[in-house]
Amino acid sequence: MSSSKCPAAGSKGRNRKKGEVPPPTPPAEKEMSGDSSPSLVLLSESWRPEYRNKAVPLPAGIRNFRQWGKTVCTMPKYRRSRLSFDELLELGRGNAECQKYLKWIHASYATASTLACEERNGVRVLASQPRNQATDLALFLEASSYSEELESLEGAGRDCGYRREFKN
Repeated sequence: MSSSKCPAAGSKGRNRKKGEVPPPTPPAEKEMSGDSSPSLVLLSESWRPEYRNKAVPLPAGIRNFRQWGKTVCTMPKYRRSRLSFDELLELGRGNAECQKYLKWIHASYATASTLACEERNGVRVLASQPRNQATDLALFLEASSYSEELESLEGAGRDCGYRREFKN
């Protein structure tokens, strides 16, 4: 796993607050503008979080896990980047700063009370719906078993005496 931080996007980052991540530069826009400044790069177009932990029901108003993953992160650190939950999880697979942030969100907001469920009309539902986006993201992380994904990525390089980095 790379331990690099989210790079700044050239002069576009001048109005950013400390710790805020710049918006990603789409590849087509980057090629057309000739801009060679670094931007957020997702690891793979094909990897997506999966709904692995079915013990975490979908929040009210969400039809399926794919829709939930398209939620745009509006929390201060990633607001300007306009990354979806899916994209944040993918970024966290290869970006140490993002990974640390996601681990913090999960540890701070995926509590017993936010994960509590009950039966309503024969359907398992969350006992209380997320009241803020941090809780919603923590539930998404729990539903995707994201911590297991990180452990498998970290474990891939353990046996060789150094930390391997893999291309997707």
